[in-house]
Amino acid sequence: MGILYDGLFGGFSGKTGGLVGRKLRGKYLVSALPHAGARRHSAGLQCSRQRFRLTMHCLAKIKVFIDLGFAYNQAQLPMALALKYNLPVLVRNTETGLVVAYPELLISRGRQAPLNSARAEFTAGEVLFTWVADREEFYNRDNDKVCFLVYNETRAEPVLVKFGALRADLGYLMAVPADYADDRLHAYCFTVAAGGRYASNGTYLGLING
Repeated sequence: MGILYDGLFGGFSGKTGGLVGRKLRGKYLVSALPHAGARRHSAGLQCSRQRFRLTMHCLAKIKVFIDLGFAYNQAQLPMALALKYNLPVLVRNTETGLVVAYPELLISRGRQAPLNSARAEFTAGEVLFTWVADREEFYNRDNDKVCFLVYNETRAEPVLVKFGALRADLGYLMAVPADYADDRLHAYCFTVAAGGRYASNGTYLGLING
């Protein structure tokens, strides 16, 4: 309920109908009461902007892989393609706020064959990637190059190795900082054709520590 001052033509404070009155520096100011729908729209817009910022922050740190893993469409920038696939799924709204869902992170997309039965295992200061030999075909060559990523969720910090091994190697040992031992670590990999243009879909290898 609003309180009217100095008669019918005076100012008022408080809420009445769709108006809000308040006194500022000796003068009465009247403004429209914000509509509930407008507040919800504003909150939704703010959430969408935060989701976009978090997604971009995550992808920008691995831009060297984005430029390589989403280079299949020359009509669009790799980062635009990465956003197209990651923005709807990468950031989730939880009881504690927006968080990055690292298992949903897609670091590349393409027609090359991924590694066969790839796995990753963390020990102090190292991550061992292994995979199984597969029959060669057009999109699966022994000389395909392999890229590896360990994303530290605790620090929002990636470790990337570009072309660390060939598909025929069947394994790669990646060095990571020793103080990662108590952090949550996620592992990924993807292959790239020897010519460098086409990549495979990124493979999420799981939470390997934490």
